[in-house]
Amino acid sequence: MLKINIHYSFLFLILIGLFAGRIVEILIFILIILLHELSHAITALLLGKKVKKITITMIGGVVEIKGHYSTFLKEFLINISGILMNIFLLIIAKNIKDMYYQKLIVDFNRLMILINVLPIYPLDGFRLIDDIVYSYYSSYKAMKIINLMSLIFSFLFLLIGIYEKSGGLIMIAFFLILKNLGLKFRQETRFIQKEVSYYQNKLLTN
Repeated sequence: MLKINIHYSFLFLILIGLFAGRIVEILIFILIILLHELSHAITALLLGKKVKKITITMIGGVVEIKGHYSTFLKEFLINISGILMNIFLLIIAKNIKDMYYQKLIVDFNRLMILINVLPIYPLDGFRLIDDIVYSYYSSYKAMKIINLMSLIFSFLFLLIGIYEKSGGLIMIAFFLILKNLGLKFRQETRFIQKEVSYYQNKLLTN
C-alpha cells in the first residue's frame, strides 16, 4: 500500500490556513498537491517502478521511488507527469461555474507549475535538468555544478520574495534553501547512489 507522509512544513501551512479561516482553500490546495504527486507515482508504477512513499511538503511533495535508474525517457516522463497533471487541472477548471473557486483552482495550479519548473532541488525542474545532464555527462563535477546552481536559484527566489514583500514566497524560499544546504552536505553520497543505479540498469538491459 502506498505510504503518504506529511512533512512538518506542510503542517505549519495548514495551521496558518486554519488561523486565517481558509480551511476550504487549504483542502483544495492539498487535493491539487496530492493529484500532482499521485501522477508521478502512477506514471512510475506504469513504467515498472516501485513507489516507496509520498512526502507532502508546503511546496508540493516528493515521491520516493525504489529501484535503479532506468532510461532517460522513463525518468523524464515520471518527472514531467506532475506538471502535466496541473495543466490538465487548469483545463478542467474552465468548466467550473463558481468564479471564486475557478480562480482559486487556476491560481493554485499556476503556482504549482511556476514553482515546479524552477531548477531548484527538490522540484521537478531540477530533476529534469539533473537527468538531462547526467544522461550526457555523468561526473561528480557536473553534479556539483547543478547543485550549486540550485542553491543560487533558491537564494534568488528568496530575494524575489523579499522584493515582492510576500511572506508566502519568503517561507517557501527558506524551505528550499534548507533543502539545498542539506543536499550540499550529501552530494557525494547522492552521486555514488546514482552511479550504482545507472550501472545496475546497464547490467539488466545488456
